[in-house]
Amino acid sequence: MKGKIRGKDITGNVYGRLTAIELSYRDEKSNSFWLCKCECGNDTTVRIGDLGSGNTTSCGCYREEQSNKALIERSTTHGGHGTRLYDIWRSMKQRCYYKKHISYESYGGRGIKVCQEWENDFSNFRDWAKSSGYSKGLSIDRIDNDGNYEPNNCKWSTVKEQSNNRRSNRFLTHKGETKTLSEWADVLDINDNTLSMRLNSGWSVERTLEEPVRSYKNAT
Repeated sequence: MKGKIRGKDITGNVYGRLTAIELSYRDEKSNSFWLCKCECGNDTTVRIGDLGSGNTTSCGCYREEQSNKALIERSTTHGGHGTRLYDIWRSMKQRCYYKKHISYESYGGRGIKVCQEWENDFSNFRDWAKSSGYSKGLSIDRIDNDGNYEPNNCKWSTVKEQSNNRRSNRFLTHKGETKTLSEWADVLDINDNTLSMRLNSGWSVERTLEEPVRSYKNAT
C-alpha cells in the first residue's frame, strides 16, 4: 500500500533541496523510494540510499543551474577574472541567460541577448570597452532599450545618464523639445519630485515646467 512505511521513517527530513513527503514504493530488491518535494516546486521520487548518501539533493534543477552558470562563465580567452570589467561582462550575460537572475525578466525574458562577438570571448568585450571610453565609475548602457548588447548599441554612461535611458522614464515635450523629467529638472533647476507631483496633480506640461517654485520664506 502506498504510504505504508516499512523500515526507517524519513517523512519531513530535508536532504539538500529535497524534503521527504511519503514512501512511494519498494522495488524487487526491497529498496525504498520516497516521494520528495524540491525547493523549486517539482516533485521527484528518489531511492532512500541516494538521499542519505547525498548523491541526490535536488530534482535536477541544481545540475541545470550549474550547467547554465558554466555556459555563462565559458569564454575562449579572457585573462581578466576578478576585474571590474570582467564582472560587468559576466553580469551582462547573467541578465540575459540565467533565469534565476533577479533582472532576467527585464532582459533575457524580453529576448535581449549578448552578441556572439562578446558572449564567449571576454577579450573582445574588453577591447571594445577600452576603445569606447570605459573608465571606473561608468556602467554599460544600451542605446536602444529593446536592442541587444552589441558594439553598435552600447555605450558607457554615468548612473544619471542610465536613469535617463530607462523604459520607465517619463518624457515631456515642451516648445518643441523632448526631455526626460529629470533632464527638465536640471534645466529648470527644479526638483524632479516637484515636477512629478505637479503632473500627478493634473497640471499641464506647460504649467508644470513654467510655473516658478513658490518661495515659502516670503509666503507669510
